[in-house]
Amino acid sequence: MITVAVFVACRNRFDRTKVWLNSLEKEVPGNWDLSIYAVDDGSTDLTFETLVNARFWIDVTRGPGDWFWAKSMSVAENKAFSASGFDYFLWANDDTEYLDGALKYIEQLRSKESSSIIVGKFVDPRDGRITYGGLRKLGKNPFKYQILDENIEVSVCDSFHGNFVLIPTPAAKKIGRIDGEYQHAYADYDYANRAKKLGIRIISPRSPIGTCLENKWDFGDIDKLSVRLKFAFSRKGLPIKSQVRFLRKFGPFFWIRFLIQPYIRAVLGKNANAHISLF
Repeated sequence: MITVAVFVACRNRFDRTKVWLNSLEKEVPGNWDLSIYAVDDGSTDLTFETLVNARFWIDVTRGPGDWFWAKSMSVAENKAFSASGFDYFLWANDDTEYLDGALKYIEQLRSKESSSIIVGKFVDPRDGRITYGGLRKLGKNPFKYQILDENIEVSVCDSFHGNFVLIPTPAAKKIGRIDGEYQHAYADYDYANRAKKLGIRIISPRSPIGTCLENKWDFGDIDKLSVRLKFAFSRKGLPIKSQVRFLRKFGPFFWIRFLIQPYIRAVLGKNANAHISLF
C-alpha cells in the first residue's frame, strides 16, 4: 500500500467537483491510500458541502476568495507536509474526469518510474484534442511551451500543467514547496523549472488519463483596447507581479524583453500565448 496526499483547489463549481470525486473513487488503484487536502477558496455554491461530504477522508480549508490557484495549492500542500508520512503527493484539478483504467495505468508506470514525476494528459471530451499535460520548451522565451503529443510510450517533459502531477516525496522535499506568491498561475511552471534544475525526471505517458475542457482565452476575442488591457493586468490574465517573479527566477539576462511582449500583443489584439487560467 502506498500513501498519497492529494492537493486540490476548488471554487464555485460543485457539479464538476462532484464528477471529479466520483471518477477518482471509481478509478483509484487498489493499493493507493488517499488523503485529500482541499482548499475551497470562498465558494458561494455547494462546493464546500460537496467536499466535506465526500467518501474520501478530506481536510478542507476555506479560503477568503482571493487566494486563487497558486496560493490555494500552497496552503493544501503545507497541511499535507505538516501531516507527513506520505509516499507521494498528487496535484489534481476538480474540473477533470478520469478515463476507465487510466489511474491503474499510472500506477503501473509509477512502479517502474518510482523516482520520476508523472504528469497526466487530458483531452477535450468533445473532439479528443489534447488540452493539458506535459510540455516541451520552445526557444528562449521562458513562457513558450508546446504540449507534448508524441507517439511514444513515455515522453520526457520540460514543464507541465498542474492538472495531474504525481510527485515522489523525496523529490518533493528536494524541490521545495509550491510557490504561493504567484497571483494565480505560473506556480506549476515554476515547480517544474526547479525540478528540472535538480535533474529530477518528469515524464508523461502517451495515453490520456482523463477529460478536461480547456480554459482558453485570446486577446483577439476582446474588441475594446481598454478591456483588453484591463484583462491583461488582471490576476487571471498576465498579472505583472507574477510575470516579473517568474522571469527573475527563470528568465535569461535580458528577461525584460519577455515581460513587455505579452502586453504589446494585448494592445494589438493578438493571442498572448498566456498561461491557462485554472478557475
